[in-house]
Amino acid sequence: MDIDDIFNQAKQRAENKRNKKEENKGKDNDVSEENKKADTDKQKERYFVDIISFSESGNFLTGITLFPWQRIILKAFYMGSEGNESLSFTAEEWQLMEEDLDEENLNSIKHRFDGGRPYIRQLILCLGRRSFKSFITSIIACYEAYKMLCFPSPQEVYGISALKPIWILNVASNQPQAKIVFEEIEAKVKSCDFLERRIGRHTTDEIQFLTDSDIDSNSRLSGNARKTDGSVVIVSGHSNSSGLRGHAAIVIIYDEIAHFVDSSGNSSDKAIYNALQPSLATFVRKDINNKRVRDGKSILISSPSTKNRLFYHRYINALSSGSKVSADSLAFKLPTWKANPLIEKEDLLEEYESDPEMFMQEYAAEFSYGGVEAFFDPSDIDECVKRGLKSNLTNKDSGEHNIVYYAHVDTARTGDNYAIAVVHVEDVILSNNESEKRIVLDHVKIWVPIQENNASAERAAINLKEEDQYNIVQVVKGSINPKIVDDYIIDLSQKFNLKSITYDHWESSQSIKKLEEKGLPTQTISFAGQSKTNYYGLLYKLVAGDLLDIFPSPIVSDELKFLQKKRTSKGWTVEPLDSDSNDDIADCIAGAAFVAYNDEQASQKLPKIKVVRTGFF
Repeated sequence: MDIDDIFNQAKQRAENKRNKKEENKGKDNDVSEENKKADTDKQKERYFVDIISFSESGNFLTGITLFPWQRIILKAFYMGSEGNESLSFTAEEWQLMEEDLDEENLNSIKHRFDGGRPYIRQLILCLGRRSFKSFITSIIACYEAYKMLCFPSPQEVYGISALKPIWILNVASNQPQAKIVFEEIEAKVKSCDFLERRIGRHTTDEIQFLTDSDIDSNSRLSGNARKTDGSVVIVSGHSNSSGLRGHAAIVIIYDEIAHFVDSSGNSSDKAIYNALQPSLATFVRKDINNKRVRDGKSILISSPSTKNRLFYHRYINALSSGSKVSADSLAFKLPTWKANPLIEKEDLLEEYESDPEMFMQEYAAEFSYGGVEAFFDPSDIDECVKRGLKSNLTNKDSGEHNIVYYAHVDTARTGDNYAIAVVHVEDVILSNNESEKRIVLDHVKIWVPIQENNASAERAAINLKEEDQYNIVQVVKGSINPKIVDDYIIDLSQKFNLKSITYDHWESSQSIKKLEEKGLPTQTISFAGQSKTNYYGLLYKLVAGDLLDIFPSPIVSDELKFLQKKRTSKGWTVEPLDSDSNDDIADCIAGAAFVAYNDEQASQKLPKIKVVRTGFF
């Protein structure tokens, strides 16, 4: 073969190769057009998993199992939004909400989710300390970053400049709190392969993520051209950070907003809120049905402060069912021991005793400013118990023949407890040599019903029985038959010289008739309005004046310690701390003590009581 043949064959091979390359180029152009169309379709509709799958499936965040209330809150916030259409509350979750939320809060939830899945744009979480607030906000921050990264170019979706950073902003009350939150976010990002491999830049308070568009843009740059570090940014700062303003934030988390203060120590919640909220308006898009969707969201999460702060007003607004402003807002209010199943209310008794008002606000999640406060000083109740111990008091089975006794019965509404307390009066001489009356608690009994298939009530009854060292509690399957209580009181009258048996007027007529037929001294007293205030007013004075002795049962003392004084339009009233607390025994002691103290024949007429502590009324 000569050189001309070799050259001609090489030329033919080169031409064939060039023709094949042109053919492939045409195919590549077709693929490119298909990819562009796919990207365009993807811009129109989101493709991502729901918040619960993102948190718990193990395919994104790893090592997470949500507590019941964490799951409810996250579901409520995202339910009905794209990717979360299949979310709904389970029957168990509805039951937990009915058990743990106050009536007003529960009604607002039912109104929002009755027959639909509303699109929530503002979430207000009023939670006690140690309720995993940072845990919840870190999940939300990571999920929002994940959603943005599911778009090739989220900026294009919202019609903003390419590569303009989209912020997911967490604003904490101070720098240490901001650091705590950011560390929670960092840990979750590192546990999520999807997010971690998209990190472009990572500092002490900021993580930038690369979108598909960012990666494509960087790949086309060469030499010393500046590349983007990522246009989806999670930032954690504090309420004094001037650099937080002026950015496009699709989600703003106001962490502990009720406690925002400026560098001078003045409240800064309204200023921060008003400065940052407008940036959410940037994020409006059209869905696949060409409907406008406002994707900007805010979360206000805090333990409460006073009622004159922005957090309280946003919470009250979210409970409203009538205003247009509240239509896309949702609120939850939970004390620590309900939000966090790892903490029992009794675990916080030391905090309660050291500062009851702080406890009500920081752990019980109650707003202050004339609203709620502890009724008794816990140390005063401890003094009542100490005197009982010193006198060897116990839950007596029978009385002494030369002493008259006074009983009060708290009757049950459907599914509620029955209770009875028996007291007597003793004359004492005070340190100033004046005579006074002391009330001594002699006997307590409470009947606790457990309705069928009510696991939480059964657990509560079991816990109560575990504390029962004085045979106070009797658990009853199903509703309580009043005959059981009537027979108990008739038997009790054979062992105690009962001068008075008083009943709350609620559904007590049949029991009173039965006891009267046995010749027992019964009557009804009102336990509502001013009457109840009078009973508890006297009980407070007895406790504060060292004039009430009780036997050392934690069931009795804890019930008294966890009473709250709630202001009303007509003055004040007394209620249990929450739905897990009771006031049945306390009501019985207050009623029996009031009758005994005011019975002129119980002992000699005595001067007015001298109150040791002042400032409560």
